[in-house]
Amino acid sequence: MLSNSVVGPVFRGSVRFTPPGENLFGGRTEYSLSFDSLTNAQFGGSRVTQFSDSLTAMATIVPWKEIGFAIAPQATYLLRNDSGWRVGAIMLARAQFGLNEFGLSAGWSGATRSSDTNPAGTFDGGVGYGRHFRGSGFVSKLTPHMNVTGEKSTGAVRVISVQTSFNCSSVIQSCASSRM
Repeated sequence: MLSNSVVGPVFRGSVRFTPPGENLFGGRTEYSLSFDSLTNAQFGGSRVTQFSDSLTAMATIVPWKEIGFAIAPQATYLLRNDSGWRVGAIMLARAQFGLNEFGLSAGWSGATRSSDTNPAGTFDGGVGYGRHFRGSGFVSKLTPHMNVTGEKSTGAVRVISVQTSFNCSSVIQSCASSRM
């Protein structure tokens, strides 16, 4: 993912792997390693490139194939500006009715070394809604989403955020398969 910030372009990324198989740890678990950002900015006449503040390892596990539920334990190693680890888990639930998708999430993480910028504990929860477009062709591959998330960290005020997005992963898959 590439976005722009006040300091310049920011790149966020992750490497994901799902081993083949039908059991819990092969085929129903996605392993990932993610980094927050790669920034390249102009500071005082010279250009500076910096790697992420943190690395996160996560295993998203789908315990039952028939139910839209997953749990994702995670561990984040803090690289710069803080020290220690954050460990926790996220629970996700999803249901689809016709063209409508609903989702719920809840998560908690705790710090091994808390500081002003790394709170001792963080709780968050969210709800989401998406609707698939009808029809065929490119537009039918898009799904607009809206999510509302609340977060409360130790020593900080509650934060409520609203995000909107378009899910277009099906577009990428159909474009790739049409070229083969």
